[in-house]
Amino acid sequence: MSVSQSVDYAFTGFGVVFTIVVALIIYMVVIIKRQMDHFTDGRSYEDYKIKYPAHVKDGKVYCFKCNTHDIFLKQVGNTTNMLLNSHICRNCGCELYRSKMYL
Repeated sequence: MSVSQSVDYAFTGFGVVFTIVVALIIYMVVIIKRQMDHFTDGRSYEDYKIKYPAHVKDGKVYCFKCNTHDIFLKQVGNTTNMLLNSHICRNCGCELYRSKMYL
């Protein structure tokens, strides 16, 4: 095997590995974006108001389970332009709804 053949073989092997790595990165980005797009599907503040209208009154949100309005915000994910939040009852620990905050 000559030097030029071994160099060609090395670049060909590198090219295949590089292509696979780039394809996997693109695939992961697409999957993560799809999950973020559907993060609040059926679990947004608007959905909570529709599902539990008696628990959203006077500008306050009450837990549907224990009827307290002591709710905290837990950040469950982030990207360079978005925060993913879960609104949780501090009394019983139940997740009430989810929200996205764009930066």
